[in-house]
Amino acid sequence: YEGLRYAIRTADWKLILNLDTGTGELYDLRSDPLETHDVGAQHLDVYNALRDRILAWMRDMTPPLSGHSDATLTEEERERLRSLGYLN
Repeated sequence: YEGLRYAIRTADWKLILNLDTGTGELYDLRSDPLETHDVGAQHLDVYNALRDRILAWMRDMTPPLSGHSDATLTEEERERLRSLGYLN
């Protein structure tokens, strides 16, 4: 796949949003569980509501891009992150 994508799923719908292109794909999981037909144009209200939920989540969950972190890690936490390959 090209671009950064986020998805949201409810019991009836799935929206895949491509942030690089600003496009999305909406699937009606009740009638199309294999996600073969994009129905976003036919259900703009659902598309917009789910898109807004993704964007709100991103706004709430994304830390500011300040170039540094205020987090303080113990040496044990640092070692655990090193063992997982997250720190050098």
